[in-house]
Amino acid sequence: MGCKEKQDCINYITCPTLTIHGKDDTIVPSESTEYVYNTIKSKTNILYNIKNVTHDCFRNHQDVKDIIKEFLVNTPNNTKETINL
Repeated sequence: MGCKEKQDCINYITCPTLTIHGKDDTIVPSESTEYVYNTIKSKTNILYNIKNVTHDCFRNHQDVKDIIKEFLVNTPNNTKETINL
């Protein structure tokens, strides 16, 4: 496997994937997050869009930590969904 551009590498992702995007993120635009979510080949691919969260989504956001823990402990199989909080 090789990818010349980082965008090309996204096509090779097949493991269960959790993507979290803060709706107030001014560094990574939501279009980029949507592109990654729609391009990943994983059968388990979950995207959370969380309001009132910036790029630093791990700082002082227990709900983000809980989402990650839930995903790691109870990774759903063959699930593709977008969750807006």
